[in-house]
Amino acid sequence: MAKIIETITTQRQHLFDVSHNICEAVPLELLKDPKNPVVISVRGTYGDGKKIIPDAAIEKLFGVPDTYNTVENFSSGNITFEGKKFYDEYWTGEYKGTKLQITFMNVALGFACKHHKAISEERPDTCDYNHKRALNFIPLREYGGVSFIHNCESLAKNEAWVDIWIEKKYGRDVGLDQHHPEKDAHAANIFENLTQAAANDNGRDWTRYLRINVRRPELLDSPTFMTAIQKLKQPDFIFKPR
Repeated sequence: MAKIIETITTQRQHLFDVSHNICEAVPLELLKDPKNPVVISVRGTYGDGKKIIPDAAIEKLFGVPDTYNTVENFSSGNITFEGKKFYDEYWTGEYKGTKLQITFMNVALGFACKHHKAISEERPDTCDYNHKRALNFIPLREYGGVSFIHNCESLAKNEAWVDIWIEKKYGRDVGLDQHHPEKDAHAANIFENLTQAAANDNGRDWTRYLRINVRRPELLDSPTFMTAIQKLKQPDFIFKPR
């Protein structure tokens, strides 16, 4: 069982709001296990703002407002950062009195990650190479928290607790999941919604289609988490089905 939320956003801040809603609503008990971190997959079209999702989580949970420009080996108070910006990032801080880690990896750039050797260890042949990178990256932590994995389709459909797809409009070719049972009709509907939203965007060029797929029973069974997810359907996040 899974819960899918579809939404249209029209401002850059909306992507921050989506991440804030999701991460703040995860029950603290689910964040504490270092051997079982919350895994969030982020995928989508090129240049759509995917990196905002982990950056906003770090901002919300650890209070670091400008992760984009943070230098490597950053340390401030009880917050530390290691890794390689935009490749593999390892943030440690406190949230509600609990020490946690938020990690990020773009598997498409895994060959250049700081811990390349560690994430290149062999995995079963059933995994594709990017999947192997992701599975070896997730355990590289001392504390519980969240691991964000970007651009890994196989992980999105297996280990991810939440899969977020962000779509930027490129003509009529909407790159929705190719395996959607009604891909053509659904893609046409998304295009129609994006076009309508973009017309009211005042040139900001931040109109996006988001599909949020909640997969894990621990989250699906959490009233607090599911209430937060439903809030993404409020008036600022409009998606009109056919």
